[in-house]
Amino acid sequence: MRRYWALFIPLSISDMIMISAGPILAAGLSRLDRPEISLAAYGVAESVAILFESPIIMLLHATTALARSRAAFRSLFRHMLVLDALLTAMTLAFAFIDPLYRLLFRTALGLPEEVAAAARPAFQAMVLWPAAIGWRRVFQGALIRQRRTAPVAWASFGRLAALAAVTAAGVALRADGATLAGVALGLSVIVEAALVTAFARPAIAAEWEEEPGRPIPWREFASLYWPLAMTSILVFVGKPLLSSGLARTADAPQALALWPVVWTSTLLLANGTRMVQQISITQVEGPRSLREVGRFAWSVAAAFGALLLIVAWTPLADAYLAGAVGLPAGLLPPAERALRILCALPLLVAAENWLQAHLVRSGLSRPVNTGALINVAATMVPLFALARSWRGPGAELAAWCVLAGYMAELAWLFARTRPVVRRLCGAASATA
Repeated sequence: MRRYWALFIPLSISDMIMISAGPILAAGLSRLDRPEISLAAYGVAESVAILFESPIIMLLHATTALARSRAAFRSLFRHMLVLDALLTAMTLAFAFIDPLYRLLFRTALGLPEEVAAAARPAFQAMVLWPAAIGWRRVFQGALIRQRRTAPVAWASFGRLAALAAVTAAGVALRADGATLAGVALGLSVIVEAALVTAFARPAIAAEWEEEPGRPIPWREFASLYWPLAMTSILVFVGKPLLSSGLARTADAPQALALWPVVWTSTLLLANGTRMVQQISITQVEGPRSLREVGRFAWSVAAAFGALLLIVAWTPLADAYLAGAVGLPAGLLPPAERALRILCALPLLVAAENWLQAHLVRSGLSRPVNTGALINVAATMVPLFALARSWRGPGAELAAWCVLAGYMAELAWLFARTRPVVRRLCGAASATA
């Protein structure tokens, strides 16, 4: 257990730092002019940027699973460069070609004109976001494969420092809120990619010096990776779709401004459990390690879930949302209620990643993709069905729908992982 925690804590810190960008930016934007418009525009611009980035998110999982040698890593690096080039070109087109931008933000997402206009410079500032994310995730995966997780956290601290510095400077200079958010996000992830590369290169050379291995052909890479990429795309399609659903609620401007704060605040702790998947991929080798890592995974879920409960159901909620984030007083009651609804999220995210790890480790990525599709459908169908008739705050409806999506996905993943677990235990028994 000590070894698992030693590997896990730096990865968890890295994920939590990534999510902390939301509360930090919300705290800055709420202190500038037109905070509701800026928060809504930043939330939508980020969600679309992450959607464009989503095909390369799972490079972390692929590198962790496949980077067994120097040649394998070089193959994965080349595959990443191809994906990065394609996604950067697509982002540039939608950011700077006016008809494409309006088609996506006004027609497809149905955003109010004021929010769509404010989101454009933020989105333009993030054109290198997909390339930087893909680059850093390949190097992060190599470090995790070698069980060197501390450098991953140190690079993330560099990202946090860059984001905080740009945000503070923008607030001091009274910059446009949404544009400030886009610049801070784009620059900070480039800083992290540079740092993780600097940390990983000596480790990669030392680890694989005497192990040239074999390259991974594109077809072999694609057979594992594309279902994982589609999984990520489906997950992040949900973010702009959710914004589109919130735009149909009675309190649309308030809901669009409030949801990024509530969601990123919740994910700050829930995403702390996600790296359970990487620990499971690299550490589970048989029935005994399966039980050990399983106990570790549930201890992680319990710890982060307890922290979120304490924050959401005590006076800390007011202190955080009003004091740290700086939400206006009128937005505090619906924000607190939505935060309390989402208290189960750390447990659900931990369970999702624990079950997904069994499938990825066995090369079964298609059921993971199907689970993501189920999650998105079970979230969006009730959201769009109820949006116009819902009488409460839109953020509360979104919170309930998100929980429904996770529960549906977990039911599917649980059913599909049972045969995998039985095979793992049966193979170990036969060998013994």
